[in-house]
Amino acid sequence: VFAGRGIYDFEYAPYAGWRTSEVIANVLERRGRSESAEAIADMAREKSRIARELLEASRPLAKECEATLAELAGGFPLALASSGSRSSVDAFLKWTGSRSLFRSILSGEDVAKAKPDPEIYLGSVEGLGLDVKDCLVVEDAVAGVAAARAAGCRVVAVAGTCPAEALLAAGADRVVTD
Repeated sequence: VFAGRGIYDFEYAPYAGWRTSEVIANVLERRGRSESAEAIADMAREKSRIARELLEASRPLAKECEATLAELAGGFPLALASSGSRSSVDAFLKWTGSRSLFRSILSGEDVAKAKPDPEIYLGSVEGLGLDVKDCLVVEDAVAGVAAARAAGCRVVAVAGTCPAEALLAAGADRVVTD
């Protein structure tokens, strides 16, 4: 999507956890470009469509992801709190068959403020009927770690999308690689 606008040096990691439209607006702004809200929304929809196609084709899940989720759901109430679009979250849930494992599912479209704002995690905690001190968030993005910490949750971060050092600096209690 950016290549169509002559931008070839986009780096994802600093934007991990952000809403797509906010990423696009920020990248364009930093390059001194101005686009209408409608054009940014169109770019975001196109990016999400392409991402869903790529995810469907490659299904890039960590080894044992589905089995781990099922095991955790057997002993703990789970929530999914993604900055992704509702259609992307629904696509993930469909191809993993994991919808029934989550008691609460929120997408970036379900909240007014995106990560690093804690709104999505506070909503997830409420959806689970728990206290924040009883919740552990698993995150892969600096914005997500910051959001979870701001909500009052403990955080285990998975390095990969962002480096371990950045996740720890954002407030992760622990970082794992797998």
